[in-house]
Amino acid sequence: MSIKPSIAMVASAYKADKIYSALPENGDGDFDFIRTSGDASRIDDAGLIEQLGQGVPRLNYTLSNGAVSGCPHILIEGPATNLLEASEYFGSSSWTKSSGIFIDQTKYTSPDGTLNADKLTPSTGGNFVSVHQNITVPDEVIYTQTYFVKSQGIRYVQIISYGSVFSSFYVNFDLQNGVVSATGGSGSALEYSIDEYPNGFYRIRVTSESIIASSAANFALNFIKTATTTRGIDEGDFNGTDSILLWGAMLEQDEYATSYIETGQGTTTRSLEVMSKTGLGNYINGSEGVIYADIAFNRIKSAVTFNGFSLQESAGNSNDLISFYQPPNNNYIKVYIRQDASTVINLLYSIQSTSFNKIALWYKSGDTKLFINGVLTATITATFNPFSLTQIKPIFNGQADYRLKDFRVYDSNLITDSFLTELTT
Repeated sequence: MSIKPSIAMVASAYKADKIYSALPENGDGDFDFIRTSGDASRIDDAGLIEQLGQGVPRLNYTLSNGAVSGCPHILIEGPATNLLEASEYFGSSSWTKSSGIFIDQTKYTSPDGTLNADKLTPSTGGNFVSVHQNITVPDEVIYTQTYFVKSQGIRYVQIISYGSVFSSFYVNFDLQNGVVSATGGSGSALEYSIDEYPNGFYRIRVTSESIIASSAANFALNFIKTATTTRGIDEGDFNGTDSILLWGAMLEQDEYATSYIETGQGTTTRSLEVMSKTGLGNYINGSEGVIYADIAFNRIKSAVTFNGFSLQESAGNSNDLISFYQPPNNNYIKVYIRQDASTVINLLYSIQSTSFNKIALWYKSGDTKLFINGVLTATITATFNPFSLTQIKPIFNGQADYRLKDFRVYDSNLITDSFLTELTT
């Protein structure tokens, strides 16, 4: 049985400040999009990083083994600031370099496909052969450092902390096999990753929590010779020939790496993104219907408490809504229905948050059901009165932080368990 949604948005078509919906065909369901300041980057269909201007939605692609994988999605992120200046210009005075590092600037192809990567070639040795910037940090705040790096003879690099601001950790990255080859030292809330991009680049990441306040805190990119080199070891002089390509350094106050933000003479902020739509009273059934999304969240738990969708009544009214969203719990989805300022349904269900999940919430008084990836996960018998639903927006005006392939609303009374099982499979 084919049931037509009243609203259907598949990640495919957009313009500045607008994301188009296939249904309704008259354009009433086209979503409004807001990003008030700052360019934002996406991965395009060639796997390259592309900067899009203010207010332009991001049709983003996923990378797997350095190549584009699967269909695109709409990328929605909260605000973020790159705290490093001159993120693509390591010859700048913003960067402190060890003596003996020669920098050949902006002559090499970077992950954005243009000739703007720098080549760094060390010659002399020492306990630390590195590049870094100092920043001011308070105590007990989590930061994430990333670099885009490609081997040009040097196979291993290391992200380390200087001093005691982030403890004395080291994380070694193998730029040939694309793996973390060793870790050690001490660190607070230390996490790390390496992800492959086109053209042989890897984005390497370390996340750590500051343990003291400082005006000279930093993570440094350190040159090393072996997979297991520990922190602060003098391995002798480098040969002055083997190098790396370096591009796109980023440091942000967050527990994971967001999309790349380019900086020049100063820091740069990407503002909050919002996708919403009002004036939908003719397309949303207040008594019985389905909210469906093929969605992946950008982190395993919400950092802003409310990360998802809600069907709501009049603008600014958070007393009456039907929603599912990602709560501040690791790998969960929450079903939440509120009416007349009272909570009707408030339940948690386990998911793999950062993987794409097909989720359908069939709301019906006395028989609300949640389907996740082809499985009827829950039946909820709580009752409620008909709603007057007119809009789709972030729940409680919370920040959104997700990737969305497909979003639909159904208002048909022909909905069945078998239909929703098939829809979410």
